[in-house]
Formats: sequence, C-alpha cells, structure tokens
Amino acid sequence: GSFFFAIFFGSAVQATVFYELWASVFLLMTMFFRRNQPGQFDHHHGVTNTIVFFVMGVIGVVLVVSAHGLASDVTISASEDNSGVIVQLAAVAAPFLMATSFFFGTMNARIISAQLERELHSDDEGVHDQLLSRRIAFMAGNYHGLFPRVIGALLLIVTASAMYLLDTWEPTIHQVNIWVLFGVIFCALMTTAGATLADLANNLSKNSNLNNFWNFTPFLAVIFLNLFGFSNDAPKELYFG
Repeated sequence: GSFFFAIFFGSAVQATVFYELWASVFLLMTMFFRRNQPGQFDHHHGVTNTIVFFVMGVIGVVLVVSAHGLASDVTISASEDNSGVIVQLAAVAAPFLMATSFFFGTMNARIISAQLERELHSDDEGVHDQLLSRRIAFMAGNYHGLFPRVIGALLLIVTASAMYLLDTWEPTIHQVNIWVLFGVIFCALMTTAGATLADLANNLSKNSNLNNFWNFTPFLAVIFLNLFGFSNDAPKELYFG
C-alpha cells in the first residue's frame, strides 16, 4: 500500500528504487535477529570490507534521494502542504514493511519445516536423511510461499474482473480497458511466482546470503521503466545510485 501510494502521488522511479531496498533491510534483520539460527546471515568478509560496502550503500541512497526533476513520472504533483512529506514517508516505509513481512514469512516456513520433521521422527525413529529434509523444506516453502499469495492473486483477479464486467472500473489511463485488466492479472501472476520462488529459495538455503541477488532488482527496475517510457527524464544520478 505504501509503495503504490508513493508511486501514485510521487515519482514512480524513486518509489520503485526505495521499495526494492527491502532486501537489504531484510538481510540486516537476519544479522540482528537470526544470529546462530537457521537462515542467519553468514559474514564472508572482514570489518574493513563491511564498512566500505556500507559507505557505498549510503552514497547510493543519497544519489537516489537527490535525483530530482522527474517531471514525467509525477502523476499528481505535491502541493504546498505536507503531502510531499507524506509521500516521502510512504516511500521510505515501503521497504521496511516489506522486509518485516518477508522476515516473518521465511521464519514461518522454517517453523513449518521443523514441525514436520519432528512429527516424522516421532513416528519413525529411523527416519533421518538429508534428502527427506530437503523434500520437507521444499514442500513447506511451497506451501507457505504459494498458498497465501495464490489466494491474494485470485481475490485481485476476481475483483478486477467483476469491476470490469460491471462497468464500475474506469482506469484513468489512455488504453483499452480489457488490456488494463490483462495487465493487472499478469502482474498478479508474476508477483505470485516471484514471491513464491523467493520463499522457496530461502527455505531451502542454510543462510540468507542468497538474497543479495535481490540487490540487482532496483537497477533492473529502473532499466525496464526507462525502456517502457516511464523514466525518460530520469537523471543519471539515479542510475549511479
């Protein structure tokens, strides 16, 4: 909700970049709250490298924040009141809320896996092999990752389709409504697939380091926005950031 609020009332590009920083927030949460636990973050470098990367990250965020002049991305410009501050707060809150959701979501999937293993071991003391553990982790990751998101996607698709068929939905963009509906359904399916794969990967992995791959997302998102004409006047500071 915070993400789409920031997109609608502010800069689509900046809001997207901020939102996709949630993976970094998630990794920090695993550092502090999952020490010596399954899914913790494993440090593969020393203090010096950590400081260097942290400084680079701060500089990147500063460049993103300082990237002004995205006139074509502003759907509704901020008025002279405090609406601009609210938009900025929404943009900053989005990655923290997403990271918190993902943190507890991956933790729940691991709890389900551990519970299933305990039940199997109580039924048969001889049951213990790595392949079985991986299968349990795969099943639990799929269940936790897929089930809630499929329900959410179905609700969205049914609601959007009903609004379209009843002529109560009039998107304020210059495209045929049926294509807008297909776009909503496509996004719902893509989000469901991506989030499920992320949950599954985290449940199969021994640590959370694989989520560093998410750090490519902000840059790729800006590239795609540019290719489809949503950030034609995005300043170079945004890309460097």
